Amino acid sequence: MKFIKIQQDLIKNIVTEKGETQSVQEMGDDLIAVINKFNVYFIPRILWFLDTEKMRKRYSRKLDIDAILSFTNDYGAAQLTGDLKLATEGRRKITLLKVANEKTHCWVNQKLLSMFDNPSFYVKNSESLIQVQENDTLVGLVCPYAIKGRLNGGGKTV
Repeated sequence: MKFIKIQQDLIKNIVTEKGETQSVQEMGDDLIAVINKFNVYFIPRILWFLDTEKMRKRYSRKLDIDAILSFTNDYGAAQLTGDLKLATEGRRKITLLKVANEKTHCWVNQKLLSMFDNPSFYVKNSESLIQVQENDTLVGLVCPYAIKGRLNGGGKTV
């Protein structure tokens, strides 16, 4: 996982006044960083280089960690299928990658997966958070995209 890049993005978003969508919280020997409300990363404290004392005063929100982690037994292993779709989100064009197992599939923004080096995926259904693991350790959660209507060659709003 790209620990430094995640922390750089967190700082960049705080500086560009997106601070209300950022959060840092301690959980045992790990820190949980939430970037842009939806990207959740579990980072070992030893690899955290930012001053959490200063950040905690303004960018700490209590997350219901038990609720976030309670779903872990319901998920099945999944993998990237190689399928992709181009879509627009507001004015931005995004590339969606398909993550699937034998029971279900979902779509995830390719950019969200760029923070992980060697991810394995676990999905429950097309609407639940996607678990990302590296070396059998939960390192992140990413939100799937809900596809509205059909996407054609040019892509439509997600």
